[in-house]
Amino acid sequence: MAGALFLGHGTTATYYVGWSGPQGRELDAQQLLLWRGIEALRENGIATLDLGGIDTRRAPGVARFKLGLGGEVFTLSGTWL
Repeated sequence: MAGALFLGHGTTATYYVGWSGPQGRELDAQQLLLWRGIEALRENGIATLDLGGIDTRRAPGVARFKLGLGGEVFTLSGTWL
């Protein structure tokens, strides 16, 4: 239905990848996995979680979730090919 992978490094973690099938998307399973992941990371001493970029056009639901968690919006320089 859905899955999520977090990578821990010190007291920080990164949300690396997530997936939801049709039923998972219908039930918002990814949001539940992210929330449960945040709880588990905190219980294991993780103080900061990097959820990655915010794309309000292609992933408005994910953007709303990240912003609802108090995500900080900022722009970094990048490599464009």
